[in-house]
Amino acid sequence: MQKLWLLFVFAYENIAPMNTLEHIRIGLGLTYEGLGAKIGVKRHVAWDHCRTDAIPAEAAIRYSAALGIPLEQLRPDLPPPVVGTSPTPPSCPAEVGA
Repeated sequence: MQKLWLLFVFAYENIAPMNTLEHIRIGLGLTYEGLGAKIGVKRHVAWDHCRTDAIPAEAAIRYSAALGIPLEQLRPDLPPPVVGTSPTPPSCPAEVGA
């Protein structure tokens, strides 16, 4: 039974190769549920992010902030964030004349 399990794991890893986020998740000892909780997404979404070639930009920014890892590690194609700015827009527009 153990040989069958090892064969399955080997075959699965070759079908769905790990990306940088998956390596980071394993290194931090996080489950997919724990990783998803860091940015407010469900387990299956975190699993998808760990298996895709390009993590969605918004998710990459949130993982970078939550895990303290450089954004360019997750998405080298994105420009680096400007220091002193928020990665997400404000929740409500500023009042005119306030």
